[in-house]
Amino acid sequence: MNYEEALAAVSALAPRGWRLGLDRMHRFLELAQIKPAVKFIHITGTNGKGSVTATVQSILIEQGHRTGAFFSPFVYDPMERVQIGRSNLDRDSFARLATRLLAIGEGSGEDITEFEMKTAIGFAAWEEAECRWVALEVGLGGRFDATNVINGEVSVITSIGLDHTAILGNTLEEIAFEKSGIIKPGKPVVIGAIPDKARTTVEGVASQLSAPVWRLGQEVTWTVHEGGYRVRTPRAEYLAGWPKLAGPHQVGNMAVAIAACDAAGAIVSPDCVVKGVESVRLLGRMERRKIGTTTYILDGAHNQEAAAMLALTLSNSSDKIPVVAGMLAGHDPVAFFEPLKAHISELHLVPINFHRAVPPEVLAEQIAQLGLPVTVHQSVKLGLLSAQKSGSDILVTGSFYLVGEAGNLLTHLESRNQ
Repeated sequence: MNYEEALAAVSALAPRGWRLGLDRMHRFLELAQIKPAVKFIHITGTNGKGSVTATVQSILIEQGHRTGAFFSPFVYDPMERVQIGRSNLDRDSFARLATRLLAIGEGSGEDITEFEMKTAIGFAAWEEAECRWVALEVGLGGRFDATNVINGEVSVITSIGLDHTAILGNTLEEIAFEKSGIIKPGKPVVIGAIPDKARTTVEGVASQLSAPVWRLGQEVTWTVHEGGYRVRTPRAEYLAGWPKLAGPHQVGNMAVAIAACDAAGAIVSPDCVVKGVESVRLLGRMERRKIGTTTYILDGAHNQEAAAMLALTLSNSSDKIPVVAGMLAGHDPVAFFEPLKAHISELHLVPINFHRAVPPEVLAEQIAQLGLPVTVHQSVKLGLLSAQKSGSDILVTGSFYLVGEAGNLLTHLESRNQ
């Protein structure tokens, strides 16, 4: 198959949905004879896991390691999911690997899911590229996620919040237990800023597995100096410089990423940590795109905790801004928009081209109690054009899928203006 055919064939597996469990994935990799000799830093969390994954990836690269990375979801290009170094998996390699693995998966009678197939393509690509280290982001939860077939050098839990409750559980303790499923016997786990109830659960699982625990704010701390932040772990102190990613919460994410690399034994050149931190690239997180006189802020926040962090970042400005938004089913829209309410001058709700998208008309009804000035549009393009009339900066948020659609539209508009 060529790239377009392979992508369509992998995407056609989407109706099988999320079918959590590891037996099917183990059998699939065995049939495909995929046994990558790779060291993994395995990262989960309700929020922050993409930022930590990108920072770990960048630090590993600057340490001189042959590095891979896995992101979930992608933002603009499906090839962003699997990376070699700082480059997306090239389309020819994707087509070749997908052709082979689809034949094996469909011939196995296992009904391999779309996410399992994409994960297997990553494993095959890193094996082929002879990667030494991989920053591996969990897709959903952790315990039964398809990525959890590996034995990572260190596990990372960035945050715990009430999201995907229909799948992961209705309490912080239940969600923490699912995410703690990536902790491996005797291997360290690095924990970000999480609620006490969730922390107790994580520490309980770690204790049962004799896994050392490094907690942000206890074993892992940071201080600020004239030359930037310094991060201290139980092993060493590192100059980290200034986080490349925007937002006050990114300092903690940076510290967790450095600690993860340290706990894994991946830091061989301490002086290069700062270059790794300051070279991070991550799409769709407070990403600014200026087209003409309008600045668009693209941020994939999609749950209550992420919205609160986004609101904190926006609080640096007293001006309200127009917001173009859409959401997927499974998230609480009232809880999402509540912390952002004080920063919204006008809200433009748009449809998202994804099977779990909530229609903008329905979303408008769900958040009516917030009293926001809402306009419903029939396309992302119409929402962007309407918001542009305000003459101010525009925030696009609510879903990475929406950010991807909007970003690609803006890229097309930018190319027309050049």
